[in-house]
Amino acid sequence: MCFTKKAKLGLGLCLLLGMAKLVLGVETITVAATEYPNGEILESAVKPLLAKQGYDLKIIYYPSYNDDRITFHQGPQINWQSTRLNPNFQVIDGKADANFFQHQAYLDEFNQNYSVNLLAVESVFYVPYGLYVAKGKESALVNTKNPRNIQSGSTVLIPDYFINEERSLHFLQNLHLLALESDSAHLNLQDITNNPYQLDIYKADSSLLPTMLDSQKADIVIMNSGQASRQGIVFNRAIIIEPQNSRYINILVTTKDNLNKPKLKALAKALHSEEVKKFIQTKYHGEVIPAF
Repeated sequence: MCFTKKAKLGLGLCLLLGMAKLVLGVETITVAATEYPNGEILESAVKPLLAKQGYDLKIIYYPSYNDDRITFHQGPQINWQSTRLNPNFQVIDGKADANFFQHQAYLDEFNQNYSVNLLAVESVFYVPYGLYVAKGKESALVNTKNPRNIQSGSTVLIPDYFINEERSLHFLQNLHLLALESDSAHLNLQDITNNPYQLDIYKADSSLLPTMLDSQKADIVIMNSGQASRQGIVFNRAIIIEPQNSRYINILVTTKDNLNKPKLKALAKALHSEEVKKFIQTKYHGEVIPAF
């Protein structure tokens, strides 16, 4: 087929215009997320789904929830500017459309601490805490998986971050291993009102707990099953798994202004897709559990 010079120029112009339309038609969705498992889920399962709808998913990665930019302390915050790199402020400051790294307990605390009103869009998955026993310890508990068979005076390690400390204490209370002050706003070790098994409970940096379990620094360790797995403590080593609690389900979070935008609705729908559910179930083998 032959084209005149004029026809070739016209065809070239049409192709360029078509390409420009394609480029202009792609809308970016930016999400701040921890690498595991949130970022993995976004990259491997969500991004392809959004691409089919004309969205380009951009992820701002945080190494883990132990990142200094994520960890904050109870009470009024002193250094406001240093916290602007927190994934929540990335959304507030318009550097991200949404974030995907936290559970409702963290969000509630953050909103209260900073007098902001970020909103949960969807509940996506749950990473349970597990009760892990050091090798060679607590044979009766290991054999029966009955918390009542715990040895009196056992040493127990829990995470030191105040939200995780409270979560761990609730877990132990639900197992009837201790009782807690019901009126306390933020539960901590000082709120234990009854310790029938005389458990010797200590706090430690959550990132060190898997190593401390293997080095037998305690008889029992309460820790996040996902973090344990990433450091070589396989999921089935947990003797007892924490039951699902809506306060600790990982959520997609955004601002009120972003909530009803089409791209946020597309992102939320993709996160609740069968493709994402299958990806979570296949890849994480129970240490990450779909919440939809």
